[in-house]
Amino acid sequence: MNLLGQPTITIDGGLELEEMEFGAWFVAANDGSTANTYVGKLADERQDVASLVEGLVVVFKIPATLSSTGASTFRLKASDGTVIGTATIKWRGRDIRRNELVAGRYYEFRYNAADTVWQLTGEGLVEPADALPGAYAYGTDSSSSATAWALTFDPAPTSLAQGLIVRCVAPVANTGALTLQVKDGAGNNVGGAVAVQKVDSGGIMAALAGGEIRAGVPIELMYVTTSGGRWLLLTEPGPVIGSGSVGLVVKNNGGAPNTVMDISADELVVRNSRGDGRVLTSVSVSANIATSGANGLDTGAAANDTWYYLWVIWNAGTTAALLSTSSTSPTMPAGYTHKALVGAVRRNGSSAFVSTLIVGRECYQAPAVIFTAKAAVGGATYEALGGADLTAFQAAVPPIAKGATGVLGSSDGAATGGCAMAVAADASGLGETMVNIPANGYSFNGSYAAGPFRVPLKTAQQVYWMNYDTEVQARLVVNGWWF
Repeated sequence: MNLLGQPTITIDGGLELEEMEFGAWFVAANDGSTANTYVGKLADERQDVASLVEGLVVVFKIPATLSSTGASTFRLKASDGTVIGTATIKWRGRDIRRNELVAGRYYEFRYNAADTVWQLTGEGLVEPADALPGAYAYGTDSSSSATAWALTFDPAPTSLAQGLIVRCVAPVANTGALTLQVKDGAGNNVGGAVAVQKVDSGGIMAALAGGEIRAGVPIELMYVTTSGGRWLLLTEPGPVIGSGSVGLVVKNNGGAPNTVMDISADELVVRNSRGDGRVLTSVSVSANIATSGANGLDTGAAANDTWYYLWVIWNAGTTAALLSTSSTSPTMPAGYTHKALVGAVRRNGSSAFVSTLIVGRECYQAPAVIFTAKAAVGGATYEALGGADLTAFQAAVPPIAKGATGVLGSSDGAATGGCAMAVAADASGLGETMVNIPANGYSFNGSYAAGPFRVPLKTAQQVYWMNYDTEVQARLVVNGWWF
């Protein structure tokens, strides 16, 4: 008894529980239970009743290894082993299902004399899985691959029905289309292997692309019966906000500078066609124009006098480099889903990459003379590049460039007097950089007097320039660009 004089019952090796009102009796141990046929024996003769009566409540611990596998019964015995009564266990009017009575857990049964059943009340105890709002949580891996998952749920659903929700930790990153096979605690298949799909940007259910589910990330899936049944991916890893890189460096390979470009970055964001981002770390890849596919040229044969765009690509497990003539839609090797543009390199007429160094979004490259010993059309008037000058500029600055850098000056040391030159983004002088040219300067790299410029590009691969007089002396050199 307790301090108030109320009777107590000892169960499970010494735990004392108060005898509840309305005839609640506590079972100390099972007495010959088998799967789905549970037998409990009252611990003390003071608890014995003659028969199963309305409202009788019994708490019973499911024996080890005897989780339910289907409809179940409970037989109550008196302390001397006499059978008091046997009845089916019901949950909300239906039979018990597989793994709804879990080995090692306590459950509360209340006898309903009108229906002659034990009602599983679950008051204060673990309730069956479908007492939760439609979700069967965390499936464990039962030998999954990147294209076919097999997950064991305990407790498990008995069938795949519209609106069924399951939660799990992704056992393996997917590399493309994916199926899920649900299994119960006994290893039995629940339904068949069903495709896992997403809702694409157009609101249509579609197959997954590789890398859209990462290993070790909690996800939630809902079963829908349309088109023969599919799992709809409800949750996935949170989106990567923003874009860009940390510590990005692109340069000619030291051993094969004419054909290979090296790419490295501390961090780099790559995105798939939906815009979902992944952050890659410790990136170190190389692109060889003599190779096809990943770490090479995306398609076709290598061409001279061509801009090649440098990409980092990813397929949920492998990071690679890619060269392409496209700055927006490279031909992706099979299985690769995510990409990031990291720069461009010019392949010249001698089948060699121009010496290039890209740091972040700033590119430095071997100087390219756009024109030299050139006279302006008219003094102090901006003019656009044209003819051979424009062709030379387009070979020095790619279409993706947002601006250009270089040197502007005079190629004639004998020019009379000084002058001034300027370069700008348009004819109005937008973003103008001006260089004052003294008379009779000293020659260096083809210029007698010069100064650096940095100019935005309002029109892709086009710049405007002027000389404040019309002497044959202007010289324009490009040595870099940014994007």
